[in-house]
Amino acid sequence: PFSLPCSVKARMLLIQAGSKSLKDDMSMVTMLLAGVQGTPAGRRDKDELKASNMWESCIVRVEMKGAMPMKRLVGLHVVCLIVLMVGFGVAAEEIYLTFTAWGGLSHQLAYQDLAQAFSDQHPYIFIEFVPDTGGYVDKMKASVLANTGPDIYFTQEMQTVGFIDEGWLISLNEYIANSPELISQIHEPLFNSFTWKGVIGSLPVVTFVSMFYYNPVLFQEAGLPLPESISWDDLVNLGKVLTKKSSDGHVIQYGHRVEYEPNFCLYYLWQNGGGILDESCRNSILNTDATRGAVDFIYDLAWLHEIIPKPWEMGEYLLELGNLAMYTHGSWMTGYYDELFGFNDFDALPVPIGKYEVSMAYPNGFGISAASPHPDEAWEFLKFASGPEGQRILAAAGLGIPINSDPSVAAVYLEGRTMKQRRAALEAVTTAQAPRVVPGMQDDIIARYVWPLLDQVWTNQRPVTQVLQELDRLVQQYLDQVYAR
Repeated sequence: PFSLPCSVKARMLLIQAGSKSLKDDMSMVTMLLAGVQGTPAGRRDKDELKASNMWESCIVRVEMKGAMPMKRLVGLHVVCLIVLMVGFGVAAEEIYLTFTAWGGLSHQLAYQDLAQAFSDQHPYIFIEFVPDTGGYVDKMKASVLANTGPDIYFTQEMQTVGFIDEGWLISLNEYIANSPELISQIHEPLFNSFTWKGVIGSLPVVTFVSMFYYNPVLFQEAGLPLPESISWDDLVNLGKVLTKKSSDGHVIQYGHRVEYEPNFCLYYLWQNGGGILDESCRNSILNTDATRGAVDFIYDLAWLHEIIPKPWEMGEYLLELGNLAMYTHGSWMTGYYDELFGFNDFDALPVPIGKYEVSMAYPNGFGISAASPHPDEAWEFLKFASGPEGQRILAAAGLGIPINSDPSVAAVYLEGRTMKQRRAALEAVTTAQAPRVVPGMQDDIIARYVWPLLDQVWTNQRPVTQVLQELDRLVQQYLDQVYAR
């Protein structure tokens, strides 16, 4: 009927004290004080209003166990009195952590729930979510260099290795090695983007993955069976059937759509055995037959087969407009279609399969600041966030695909109207990999080189071979500089 400002164990000892001798009661004072002194300061403050009731409540609960000699009752009063005096006077300081991330209101509420659930299970660790207000990376750098700021930072697949390289995040390798049960529940390739020169700087908490979306109504109108899986050949053949033109040759419906931005079509290169970097991240593989074959495939979809929009047509043909039959993009589109666009005529599968069955994962994670004075406690929060209970909280909030394979997590994630599409996303994760990246991957390699030069291919300004040769030279030059630092 009341809350004591001390540990559960201490409360139990208080109640049980009535069954022992006065001498034993007094000998328990040390144990009682240990429980009270470990109570977080913030929680003591909240309980002080109830402190005046604790004295009488303790006595009432003990007396309910049966009558006792006055001598024993006085002894119990002494024990309780000392507990009260110490509990509100010299209690130990709690460990206080903060973590930060960007995102909208739904993200903030989910992170607050995550923090509360963790604190409820760790009475001596209080963690607070501090939402980002802009300038995330600049503020992170300034805080770490000043040895201040949040203990835990949110990271994404293209950023994390830069944070590791700058020394802003600590190595999680030892923590991970000592947590084999948790790590066995996480798809290993999700760590690709969080590892630099052998150092793992972030633990995945949610991910997104490339998906194949299609409009079943348009398939049915064309007399086509709904697909159960898609190959590159299927994509071409179906695209030709599903692309429609008016009498004057204008496309009124495209069969497929590919996002030309490298972040969203890189897996096409992987599916042909190519890519931007090799597995060591030390060498460019842009000027290889495998990469060239994948770029040729995408080019041909637009210019030879004419079944996907050209770059300047992209805004006109969308699944939700009913003039696009198939679409490869990220799993976040499920939420956009269902909640933002109010569009229901869509289904999803893992991406089309080339020579290899692989898609791209876009993991988000938490890393521990190099400025944190409490890395061990911060790791406990990371484990909680990526463990089954934390994952159920994040899955219920719909922040992304959960990364923990515990069946109870999937059960929560699959609730709601888009259960079928979410099931496809869980399946896609099993064959997905996060990109292997180097510091500056997004701002330098992709934004400065890969995207603008490949755009010259997609717009039919330059031949594929010429562009890939130039790209290979520029990217290799950049890699040589990174590894020379």
